[in-house]
Amino acid sequence: MHHCDLDFYGYRIAIESPNEKLLDHLSRDFAFFRVAESVDPEPSRESDLRLVGHHVEPDYSTIPDMPVTSISPRNLLFRDGDTSYLDYFGRGLLIERPEQTEAYTCDIDMLREIFYLYILSKVGLYLDRGGLHRLHAAAFSFGDRAMVLMCPSGSGKSTTTFNLIQREGYRMLSEDSPVITSQGDILPFPLCLGCKSDPPSDIPGEYIRRVNRMEFAPKYLIDLDYFRDKLESRRLQPGPLIVGLRHSGQTSSIEPLSKPAFFRALMRDLVVGIGIYQGVEFLFQSKIYGLVRHALVMASRTRAALSLARRGDPYLFRMGRDISKNIETLDQFIRSQEA
Repeated sequence: MHHCDLDFYGYRIAIESPNEKLLDHLSRDFAFFRVAESVDPEPSRESDLRLVGHHVEPDYSTIPDMPVTSISPRNLLFRDGDTSYLDYFGRGLLIERPEQTEAYTCDIDMLREIFYLYILSKVGLYLDRGGLHRLHAAAFSFGDRAMVLMCPSGSGKSTTTFNLIQREGYRMLSEDSPVITSQGDILPFPLCLGCKSDPPSDIPGEYIRRVNRMEFAPKYLIDLDYFRDKLESRRLQPGPLIVGLRHSGQTSSIEPLSKPAFFRALMRDLVVGIGIYQGVEFLFQSKIYGLVRHALVMASRTRAALSLARRGDPYLFRMGRDISKNIETLDQFIRSQEA
């Protein structure tokens, strides 16, 4: 049995599987949060969440007969007391019990994605409870401050992040979802950089994986180990907070943005969390609990958004069709701010 341990700001996850490839995938997916291996061959018993992955055909005869609780594009959810069953439309099965969660499928990419999304959902719940909230944005440091770039999916956050951290002075906090504290500070939450097309040819092949996904086209992932010297590990105060807006022209520019306009963007990308995977099927165990928890989380996220807006300097980034010009504009602006 192979195993690895992860630690997300105090939330410990122990993963076990006879399949070494699954553990290799997940340890690379969450490399920043890997716990150093000990001499003890057994997995940690002091974990908050235990996962066991089985690269075998699911046995649906073990599921009690019960009505469906909810349906998503990925799965059907059934609940039986404190046990939940997620049926990935006959291709995979996840069984969540208080003592541990197990997943079954013959498709190794699906097994990896089931656990990847499940981990993000559970970590998100833990962070929200502690007043730490993920923001849909790219974040990188320059000097002793964190810069945030907020723009919708497909607007070039990954490309911009990849290009900037190749340059002197930049370090990456997150390509997609940095963590915002209730005081408005910014914590790292780096995951693998994704490429929908072929990755840069100068990156050695051992740092690149091609993964199939349930709902989307295949994607290339660039391991964090490739950027190990360019990862930011500090809790930082905010610097320029930049909201990107795509334009159809070739020019790009950055100008001050009003606090109310910036806060509206935060309502979308932090308070509601559009663009961040939250795993709705795992969030609420009951309607009453769900409503109360939802209200408390929204209030906490709003406090974090207000703190971030109050401490940082917001700007509007008009992003043209020329991506390289956008990156140059952003680089010059950040260096001028820190000069």
